[in-house]
Amino acid sequence: KPREKEPPPFQLNQGHPPFRILTVMSILCFVTSCERTGFKVKGGKAVYVRWNEGEGTIVRDVEGADPKTFEVIHNPTSKSFEYAKDASHVYLAYYEPHLIDDADPATFTILDEKGWYTKDRNRAYFWGAEIKNADAATFRSLPHGYAKDAKRSFVGVLEIQIKDVASFEPLKDGFGDEPWHREGGSPHKPPTWSRRDDKRLRA
Repeated sequence: KPREKEPPPFQLNQGHPPFRILTVMSILCFVTSCERTGFKVKGGKAVYVRWNEGEGTIVRDVEGADPKTFEVIHNPTSKSFEYAKDASHVYLAYYEPHLIDDADPATFTILDEKGWYTKDRNRAYFWGAEIKNADAATFRSLPHGYAKDAKRSFVGVLEIQIKDVASFEPLKDGFGDEPWHREGGSPHKPPTWSRRDDKRLRA
């Protein structure tokens, strides 16, 4: 008796009904679970929405925010830091929403594409922390994570000694062999810096 031919293994193709069902289910799961992230007003409350693969959509209330005047401060180039404000407060989001103490929402401005440096009419900030001794009127961000005002230069919240502030120009990011090496940090808890040689700073 000739040996019966074994049936071919089950294969899905784009024309197979189960394949189409699985595809539709995957799309529906993606659409329903991937709510737009960021600051928003939802259900009459100001919230911050984020998403990750392990937990899915996570919604956090922005405590103390007025939903009637709540709005996003747009910075399309920043993917790490997001900002919002209401009539009385300014908020920063970095995984969780944070209040920036004493920030003035009417004059609050984002200064660099990463959203690291900001200022209002009274103060300058780095990651939501006030930069002491900074002159808000003349404060501006510089390339590679540095900043300066008319009289002082800064890396994050740290004032650095520069011979000629007017001509100060940073050359590299604060990593690796850069004289100011950045480690760690979170909103209101800026990174720490360790000083190396100053040969790579040009003034």
